[in-house]
Amino acid sequence: SCYDETEISFIVDDTPNFYPIPAMVLCDDSDGIIDRKAVFNTQSIESELLQGQKNVVVNYRDDDGNQLPSPLPDSFTTATTNVNVEILSTINGNCIGTGVVRFEVVENPYFELEEESIFCLNDTTLDLEAKNPSNDYSYSWEYIDGEDNITNVGASQKITISTSGTYRVTATTAGGVGCQSTKTIKVVASELAKISAEDVVISGFSGKENNIEIKTEKLGIGDYEFSIDNNAFQDSPKFDGVAPGMRTISVRDKIGCGVAVIE
Repeated sequence: SCYDETEISFIVDDTPNFYPIPAMVLCDDSDGIIDRKAVFNTQSIESELLQGQKNVVVNYRDDDGNQLPSPLPDSFTTATTNVNVEILSTINGNCIGTGVVRFEVVENPYFELEEESIFCLNDTTLDLEAKNPSNDYSYSWEYIDGEDNITNVGASQKITISTSGTYRVTATTAGGVGCQSTKTIKVVASELAKISAEDVVISGFSGKENNIEIKTEKLGIGDYEFSIDNNAFQDSPKFDGVAPGMRTISVRDKIGCGVAVIE
């Protein structure tokens, strides 16, 4: 019988390995701008993916399949996204390792806080609150006195205070990255006027016209305005040409801490 012999070689090339790396996570404000994007440092990504592998080429594509620079820029600006990675063997282009690198931008806490609040001392206390938060956060409140000394005064969404001044609240997201937002509120103190008969001086006594003056030294810490018989309020505590008879004097705090009345 007739036959022939030949030799067949089977060559097995290694498929490149994709070594997973943890998701890269930054806060939205990490680059100083709130825009749902962040600038990621990718200088070491390729060495972490390859772990020393040789004879390979790395390709990167975005979620839409668009080609990205290879290597990625050292400062890579992106919103939350997955970057698809292909590691191709230069020995055998059919040998490809694949994987995904996740870039995550965490939203900084959002909440509302008034820039200023009025503390009426006659109310004894005042509640301050971080309103309408967009998520569950942890909170830290600080009181800043006139000499810039800082005192921790609370760790909840709402606190109760009894001192005017400047307060600062910092909200922090849950999880490892702990993104923060800080806002400040100025608490201005005033109070209902404390007026008595001793504070009212009547002079003139002309029969038809008298002069009335309210002494302001003991009224309180507020900025007050004055009225007689429910007429228009005025800044001056002096009234001229007042007709004889029973009169009602009203002293109103200008920022809303009430009206004190004496007859």
